Amino acid sequence: LVTSAELPAGVTVTAGSLAIEALALVDGPGSTSTITVDAKAGAAGGNVSVAGSVAVAIVDAITTAALAGTATTTGPLEVTATGGLSAAANALPAADGATGKSGGVGASAAIAVVDDAVTAIITGGVTTTGVLDVTATSTSTVATTARIGAAGGSVAIAPAVAVTHHTSVATASLASGAAFTAGALAITATHVATSTATATAAAAGGAAIGLALGLAIASHETSATLGRSGSVASATITADGRSSVTGTAEASTAGAPAEDD
Repeated sequence: LVTSAELPAGVTVTAGSLAIEALALVDGPGSTSTITVDAKAGAAGGNVSVAGSVAVAIVDAITTAALAGTATTTGPLEVTATGGLSAAANALPAADGATGKSGGVGASAAIAVVDDAVTAIITGGVTTTGVLDVTATSTSTVATTARIGAAGGSVAIAPAVAVTHHTSVATASLASGAAFTAGALAITATHVATSTATATAAAAGGAAIGLALGLAIASHETSATLGRSGSVASATITADGRSSVTGTAEASTAGAPAEDD
């Protein structure tokens, strides 16, 4: 997923105002781009039943607003990148999972690998008597859910694995370069990132084994930087990052979980 708005190097613009804006949103501000992968498996009847479901989501999302050329304005000069991403991988049982008279083997694996970068950057020359505004806003959520049950008169085995690998970066930068002039300067990076992995396994039988792994690996970064000298009446540089990372695993031999439990 690539969304880009750019004033490229070698291009010069003189205007009353200039806005360079990249929006990676489906329905406008407040919405998100949504990616969902679902897998379900179930088996019943006979002496031995085997069921397995695997859901994998691999996502690379890049949202960039960049000013690499030269811009001169008498009014506002804005470079804005906004990204909203929600990705989920769900491996679930159909009905009770795997149920057999003698044995039941059910397995589920949900894996999500997501890289999400939102960048607003100025590398070119800028002169304005108005407000120079560089803003990056990112809301990035990744979740995996693996749930399975198995039941058998003699043996029941139910492993569930949920793995989330989530890298999310929000960057607002007036990067190194020629000195700038502005009436006011605002560099703002706002970032909310959430990574979750939930695994639930249940087995019921004469010999029952339930195994669950919920693993969340996350790198969440928020930065607002001023990398050059300039002349400005007032300036604010703000980085606001909020991160949540949760891994949950539950295994039992008390019974197989239904799909809607």
